[in-house]
Amino acid sequence: MSPDAAAAAYKTYMQPYAGKAKLGAPAVTNSGTPGQGLSWLRSFMSACSDCTIDFVPVHWYDPTGGVEYFKKHMTEAKTIAGEKKVWITEFGVPGGNQEAQATFLKAIQPWLDSQDWIERYAYFGVFEDALIQGGQLSLTGKAYNA
Repeated sequence: MSPDAAAAAYKTYMQPYAGKAKLGAPAVTNSGTPGQGLSWLRSFMSACSDCTIDFVPVHWYDPTGGVEYFKKHMTEAKTIAGEKKVWITEFGVPGGNQEAQATFLKAIQPWLDSQDWIERYAYFGVFEDALIQGGQLSLTGKAYNA
C-alpha cells in the first residue's frame, strides 16, 4: 500500500479513535529497499501530518546483530517521528545463536533504556530456542530479562 493510501485509510479508520486510545503509525521494518522501511514511514508521516499519531512503531532485524546499525536506524526513526515516542515492537538477530543474540542484547539494552524517546521495546521470540528453552529462559532470554 502506498503511503498516501495508508494515510487516507488512517484518517478514515483510525482517526475517529483519537483521544479514546493511543494511536500508532503503521509499523515498518528496516528494509533498505526504496519506498519501504523508514523511507515509506517518512512519506506516510508527511501525508498524515494532520493525523493524531501518539507513537511510531518500528521493527528491526539483522542477522549480524549490528549494534551501531541498530542505533543509527532507531535514531533515524526518531527523526522521522519528531516529538512522538518510538515503540520498537519487534527486533532481533535472526539466525544468530544464543551467544550472539545475548551479546547483542547486552550491548543495546543500556542504550535503549537511556533513550527517553523510546517508550517501549520487545525482543522477538517468546518461543522455544529463542527467549526460552525447555520451558526456562534461554541464554538470550536471560540477557533480555537482565
